[in-house]
Amino acid sequence: SLHAIGFALYHTAAITYVFSLYKQKKLAQQFFLGITFGLGGSVGAVLSGQIYGEYLFLVESIITFIAFIVLLIHQKRKESILS
Repeated sequence: SLHAIGFALYHTAAITYVFSLYKQKKLAQQFFLGITFGLGGSVGAVLSGQIYGEYLFLVESIITFIAFIVLLIHQKRKESILS
């Protein structure tokens, strides 16, 4: 999927950049992974918990509405191309 390719490119570039900054490669990689996965995961869990508790149905309905609009636009374009 596109996410897999994007993440692979990001991760490879980030590790290469971190390696260029520090001489101790293992320590640099551990620091990078701790910040990105540890801190990022913790902040993401806290924020998603707040969204889940208060705004879950609102966020899902907005996403569904946007998907519906995109579907309508796609259908109109498809009909105009075929006619």
